[in-house]
Amino acid sequence: MRSHELCGSLALVLVAVSCASPRAHSPSADAVGSATDSVLRISLERGSCRGSCPSYTVSLGHDGLVRFTGIRSVRPIGADSSRVPAASVTALQTAFASRQFARVPSTIEYGTPSCGAYIADLPTHVLTVRSESGEHRVRYDEGCRDHPMMLDTLARMVDSVSGAARWFLSPTR
Repeated sequence: MRSHELCGSLALVLVAVSCASPRAHSPSADAVGSATDSVLRISLERGSCRGSCPSYTVSLGHDGLVRFTGIRSVRPIGADSSRVPAASVTALQTAFASRQFARVPSTIEYGTPSCGAYIADLPTHVLTVRSESGEHRVRYDEGCRDHPMMLDTLARMVDSVSGAARWFLSPTR
């Protein structure tokens, strides 16, 4: 990635996070789609590790609704929500499309050809993009040293745009 592209992506993420506003608890062809898809949903599931890694699911809807479900080492355990600008979700969708997320293998775990050298005890994550034109879901283990690093970048972008850090017990990501 060129440095000006990285700076543009980081600027977008910082603007989106600064606009996020927490809310009170709430009740519990290209697979990326177009920016006008009313069913657009981008989600990240972060798995647990042996330490105190935050474990949760966060999803962003086309309208900017952020849904958070805390599992471990987060506050709250259970459901919460907030809102971000819809334009931030559209920009995040563009980031997934520009990195050709839809072409990444759906499973990158120990024993799969895409894994490479393996380090045990690191968390597994799931990134999903759903739109009217389909869904692409990638489950990847951080212990697979050959996983595409852009998956880590996209996961950090989802965290940043959603403002997920507000739910962490400690600043680990």
